[in-house]
Amino acid sequence: MKPSAPTARPKVGRSKAARSKATRRKPTIDVQELLEALLTAMSDTELAAMPRPSFAPSADDLMELAGRATSLARRRALFTQGMTAGRREIGKQNFKQLQGEFWGWLETRPYMRARSGLAHTLMQMGEVDAAIGHFREMLRLNPNDNQGVRWTLLGCLMRQGATGPVEELLAAYEDDDSVHWVYGRVLLAFQAGAQDSRRMAMVLKNALRVNAHVPAILAGTTPPVRSPGGYITVGGADEATCYAGECGDLLRATPGAVEWLVQVSAGLRTSKSPKLRLPP
Repeated sequence: MKPSAPTARPKVGRSKAARSKATRRKPTIDVQELLEALLTAMSDTELAAMPRPSFAPSADDLMELAGRATSLARRRALFTQGMTAGRREIGKQNFKQLQGEFWGWLETRPYMRARSGLAHTLMQMGEVDAAIGHFREMLRLNPNDNQGVRWTLLGCLMRQGATGPVEELLAAYEDDDSVHWVYGRVLLAFQAGAQDSRRMAMVLKNALRVNAHVPAILAGTTPPVRSPGGYITVGGADEATCYAGECGDLLRATPGAVEWLVQVSAGLRTSKSPKLRLPP
């Protein structure tokens, strides 16, 4: 006797339309967006006094909000809160033990980014001394300076005319061959009179080796070049443009510096033993 064919099982459940209707009845909540809306609505005073519950915003959350802030005061408050959150994420014990090795440990990076953001905001607000204090402390926490803090600090110190601290900072990173460093040495030597022309020739030749576009960009004889895709070309005209934007005021504020730089750099390219004539 042949076994009977299996009976088809009836479909159990709701229809597609019913399931779709049920889905529409369950709106999803984006917790991140809700948190951002809450923090954005808070005043600076409320933000500073905010308790630290288990769902407290992270340093990265606060830095993202700081990037959207429409006022410097608001940005300052958010970066300050980001520092507090970053320090909490590192932990009290680790914060002590990892000093000198910050950035090398991933958990320290949000704190360092928040502190950098705060320092640059303070610069924009005209509170340069406070910014310098943060930059110095960041170098103490991370002497390797993966964030390039020393370049901004050098410009701050040179604008203040602090020759001693400038020389100390340059000596602390004597192997730095960045455009900020080599042209910082050129400007310092020019301001000092650079009586030894051979020494000046060596300093300037090294600067031109690192980036030969700087003199023309500073003088305006070559138009600015923007970085392609947001990346800086080492030794390129876009790097020179970036440097001129950040530190060009230092050279232009020194009488005769830009003109001298253009003239002597041209001589170095065409002569093996140029005579460096400094203005009185």
